[in-house]
Amino acid sequence: MITIIQVDPESLDDVKQAMEKLIEQLGYKPSKPRIFLKPNVVDALPPSHAVDVDPIVCAGLILALKDKFDIEEFVIGENSGYFSEKPENFQSLIETSGYEKMVENLKEKYSVPLSLVNLEYEDLDEYKWKFPPYKLKLPSLLKTHSYINLPKMKTHGTCMVTLGLKNQKGLLLLKNKKKFHLGFRDKNDVYHSNLHECIFELGNLVQPELTICDATLALEGNGPTTNPGLTWVKKLNICIGGTDMVEVDNACCQIMGIPVDLVEHLPKVNVSLAPGSLPLDCEEPFKRPVKRTKPYGNMYHHSSMWTCTGCQMTLTRMNRKIAFNPELREKLKERNKKYERIDFFIGRTEEKDIPDDHGVLLFCGNCTKEVSRLYPDATHVSGCPPHYRELTEIYINL
Repeated sequence: MITIIQVDPESLDDVKQAMEKLIEQLGYKPSKPRIFLKPNVVDALPPSHAVDVDPIVCAGLILALKDKFDIEEFVIGENSGYFSEKPENFQSLIETSGYEKMVENLKEKYSVPLSLVNLEYEDLDEYKWKFPPYKLKLPSLLKTHSYINLPKMKTHGTCMVTLGLKNQKGLLLLKNKKKFHLGFRDKNDVYHSNLHECIFELGNLVQPELTICDATLALEGNGPTTNPGLTWVKKLNICIGGTDMVEVDNACCQIMGIPVDLVEHLPKVNVSLAPGSLPLDCEEPFKRPVKRTKPYGNMYHHSSMWTCTGCQMTLTRMNRKIAFNPELREKLKERNKKYERIDFFIGRTEEKDIPDDHGVLLFCGNCTKEVSRLYPDATHVSGCPPHYRELTEIYINL
């Protein structure tokens, strides 16, 4: 059973009241006196970009739980998002997204026993895992605390959508996230090379007590982060909550106007609404991600399910750097006069993925190194992932 509630993210009191209503409609009660919240906070951007869960939504939920139940401790956990595990990157993430200020406010003004932690440095427990090396390390908080999953409603260039199931990938260490994108053979010599399968299995392994999707502002197009001309913000002012993560994700897909059949990691289930819920309607279908685009001049972008967030973020940051730098935009115009078409590849790429009508070839990241060697005139940018400044320099001066 799920519920859909109206949420005004301009007022903390209004958000708190909305979360109290959500908890009441679902009949939710934490099983432990300590709570671990995992919001989707992946890029150092303010809430207006609709990329991260708005900190006011997280704050309102915490205050609602504090007033309704006898909670000893709240822990908000996230890692460095798209970036490296360096502490300074985590600091930049929580500052720009507003989470650091939000936590300080709840502790000082409302006396909430609250901490904000980098999951890269938390204690880990080992879980039996379906794939090599047949074990997976996840935060110990999942066993010591009631776990609440807080995804953001967004489309995703690789997975179609990123909701509750996809948000759990943020529980992994940064080095293990990349493994979800790599192929391997299991103990029965069966080859696996599917990101969706790994996300699905993680959903079987870890199941939150409560999932609440922040759709106050949502993102459509080629998410999961902003790309000028490729993503757009939708104002919905709702949150979708439930005690079954898969059911919540199914409801979100209906609201987005995206058939569940197009989301390979998500099983299709029936959705039932709690009494008092808003109707499960799709006012306007979300713009879906496209496989080939021309975001800048004459560049065609090629990626696959095996493209990890490292290279995805490198490309996104390059695009932003160019979009907001007039000098670079002028250089890009001059470069485009030289070439009719440029084909840009990120993630694991094979020769069959190169179109016959390709233009100048640019390969990004170590996963494209082997195929790049088949084309003597191609340009390859090494790294796992490459730095966006290096990629920008090469791209502009190709």
